[in-house]
Amino acid sequence: MNNFDFATRPLFASQRAATLQALARAGRPPLDRFINIVGDSRQANAIGGTPPTETHENYGIAAWLPFYTGGRVRIGAARKSATPGYTSKQVLDNMDTYIAAGGDVFFNLYCTNDRNPTNAFPLGTSKKNLEAGLRKQIDAGKIPIMLAELPRGGEYALSGEQLSYHLAMREWQLTRLPEMGVRVGDAWPYLVDPDNEHLALPRPELYVDQLHLNGIGAPLAVRAVAHHFIDLFGVPLELPTYDSPFDATYNPRGWLTSNPLLLGTSGTKNGTANATGPLATGFSLAGTNWTGATVTLFQEPSPLGGNYQGFELGGTPTAAGSTLIMEQVIPLANVTAGDIIRAVALTAFENLQGVGGVSIDVRFVRGGNVYYVKSLDRYAEGSPMWVGPGIGPQETPFLTADPTTDTEIKMRAVIYGCQNVPIRGTVRIGNLGCQKVL
Repeated sequence: MNNFDFATRPLFASQRAATLQALARAGRPPLDRFINIVGDSRQANAIGGTPPTETHENYGIAAWLPFYTGGRVRIGAARKSATPGYTSKQVLDNMDTYIAAGGDVFFNLYCTNDRNPTNAFPLGTSKKNLEAGLRKQIDAGKIPIMLAELPRGGEYALSGEQLSYHLAMREWQLTRLPEMGVRVGDAWPYLVDPDNEHLALPRPELYVDQLHLNGIGAPLAVRAVAHHFIDLFGVPLELPTYDSPFDATYNPRGWLTSNPLLLGTSGTKNGTANATGPLATGFSLAGTNWTGATVTLFQEPSPLGGNYQGFELGGTPTAAGSTLIMEQVIPLANVTAGDIIRAVALTAFENLQGVGGVSIDVRFVRGGNVYYVKSLDRYAEGSPMWVGPGIGPQETPFLTADPTTDTEIKMRAVIYGCQNVPIRGTVRIGNLGCQKVL
């Protein structure tokens, strides 16, 4: 696992100290890491679920930002300023509401719906609307970041005048917006089909429908803007680097779950997991609809301390909804009403095949109903995610716990399979813990 970009992994202690010193010298307060996501369906796809469930989807561009920035930023439904189908005019009309939702940094991607046949905006109209919306963000003291326009094909392919507008809009975003002080990223070279670049057609294997990216295309796109967020936010996500148990009096920021460094080998393996090898102490492993799939467990040192719990995947899951779940129950005695909790982990994967997702989540039973908050949840049955190699932190959406109605809370690491597709590759989970957010 040495072939990943050093700039995107969590910082080690000496680097972290240097970063904090640099921030102190800069003399400015830290930015709010809870960013605002502005745009159309391509941005809205990052966040799903019906409250109190909230899922960060691995086919959504912004959902990969925490992974690729060392966890420096987080996303959430409260600042999802994105609506499917919206044009630049509709985004502009709602910009004051988006700004009121808060956040210091706004991540923008929109204007493609201006090109749809029912809209067919003139190029000048799109430019004026976009510039006005970004100017509103700047005037409100926000820092805008723009992902320049992306290729589109299939039933969404453009031709004639609207294609020329689409291409011109991207070029204008790349040249004009930096003059305004807007940071711009360009994912076009990653996504366009080299055999059809003259038609601005995308690589179809990177898209759900040749307009919206999938779990392979989304991580490619976000890498075009991740460096801007790394530049703005100096401090990476806090991950467990030593075992510091929660204590209401003396250590309220301690870990609600035990063994966050995944040491030991006395974990419990359910027969449904079809697993061999060592499992970290305090954790249990089970499979759901996992028939036909297998896993060989192993442990090796994590770069942040403690161990990785490793999973070498094999076999072929024969049922829909196949999952392999490593979990631990969170003691309700350590949680009081109104507490905000989250789970975090360092995740790494490589050579994936037939894997729909690698997710960290918190599962809770409230009023007899099961809900989740999930990081990098899979898109849909049979839709694979990026093969890797990748390494980065995951952080679940924040959960406001209520032990008066929550009868069970679990922290989980989940690997999703695809029915009747051989499942292969290596997944590593390290530095996994659940914590109160104070």
